[in-house]
Amino acid sequence: MIVAAPIPQLLSPLGGGGSNARVPRGKHLSYVAILPWVRVPHLASWALGQVSHRVSGDWQAKYGHPIVLLESFVERDRFRGSAYRAANWRAVGVTTGRTRQDRHTCIQAPVKDIYLAPLRRSFREALRA
Repeated sequence: MIVAAPIPQLLSPLGGGGSNARVPRGKHLSYVAILPWVRVPHLASWALGQVSHRVSGDWQAKYGHPIVLLESFVERDRFRGSAYRAANWRAVGVTTGRTRQDRHTCIQAPVKDIYLAPLRRSFREALRA
């Protein structure tokens, strides 16, 4: 199916993202929302697939090293993660309901499912290097 509007007009960034210090060759996916008036079947999983295929090469060209793994979080009380599963991302666990700023275990955050998308078969070896 051909999408009538360019992708930037269909998707809206909500912030977040950035390098993931604990996984040097991994990238946390920035939050993206599909705007409510957009009605394209399977758009979310299609967009995730397009990003997954392109991001490592673009990152390599700009920063001089590839990305071998993508990571994203889905708030499990609000969403099912269907688009991630349809785009072949792997559900690998859940968060504890705390944030990285929670030094005194008093901040409560929603529990989220953790999804990973390996970008190459040898991603484990690349992460260990």
